[in-house]
Amino acid sequence: MFHVFFYEPAFYFFAPLEIFKFWEGGMSSFGGFLGAFLGGWWYIKRNALDFLTWADAAVFGLPLGLAIGRIGCFLTRMHPGIKSNFFLAVPMEDGARLDLGLLESLAAGAILLVFLLCDRRPRRKGFFLGLFLLLYGSARFFLDFLRAADISMADARYAGLTPSQYGSLLFIVIGCSIFAFRKKNA
Repeated sequence: MFHVFFYEPAFYFFAPLEIFKFWEGGMSSFGGFLGAFLGGWWYIKRNALDFLTWADAAVFGLPLGLAIGRIGCFLTRMHPGIKSNFFLAVPMEDGARLDLGLLESLAAGAILLVFLLCDRRPRRKGFFLGLFLLLYGSARFFLDFLRAADISMADARYAGLTPSQYGSLLFIVIGCSIFAFRKKNA
């Protein structure tokens, strides 16, 4: 639904039954994050569990999952970037372009390495949740500036930013808030 409301609202307004054709694509990682959060929040509240403890456990494996999942995006060339002669650019029909699937996979791998390094020392609960939101939000915000805008399947832009960049800014704010809250309650 994130994709429906933020990426192609005009299309789905005039063809609402297309919303149910999930096999034709139109997914959004931020919609997935929102769905996972809502489902996790419901489960944690229903079972009277500690949110930050469970969120840390859940988010610890997320960079590995994102790195692997974005390799799939790279292999199918789902997220073309700007034209480039940079060594990571890949050949596409209209010339070499950066591929956001590859770049996000590399960024997620880097986040995983940071997580593994940070896991060597004791930390307060909520640490990995806050760290993921800050690191992934920052990486995704800047990487989306490399997303192609000159192709037919280009992402929507609102005031020059993609919907994912707005989601990234929200991640950064929430991540900073978690660390500020943790520091205040230390």
